[in-house]
Amino acid sequence: MKNSVAFTPPASTPVTPAPRSPGDAPAAVDSDAPRDLLTVEQAAAHLQVSTSSIRSYIREGRLKAFRVAGLRKVLIPRAELLALLEPARRPSPNEPPMSGQGPAVDG
Repeated sequence: MKNSVAFTPPASTPVTPAPRSPGDAPAAVDSDAPRDLLTVEQAAAHLQVSTSSIRSYIREGRLKAFRVAGLRKVLIPRAELLALLEPARRPSPNEPPMSGQGPAVDG
C-alpha cells in the first residue's frame, strides 16, 4: 500500500513561481480581489436583481456582455455593469452640490 503524501518544501526553501510564457494559463486569481469580468449570476448579485433582469439588459443592448468562444458562459465587464447605474435623484440646476456635512446651524 502506497502512502500518497503531497510534497511540501522545507520552510527555509524559498518558493518562486516558474517563468510564464505567453501561451501559459493565467495564474490563480485572488478570490478577494475585485474581478474585471463577472458572470450573469455575479452581476445579478452585485446589483441585487434577478439573473433574468441581467439577461434582459444584455438582450436590450443596455448592458454589454461577451460570450466565451465555444462555451455558453457570458461575461460582463465590471465597468459596463457600473455604467448601468444612474443616480436615483438628479439635483435641480439651482440646488448646491451635496457637501457631505449636515445642515448649517445658526446659533
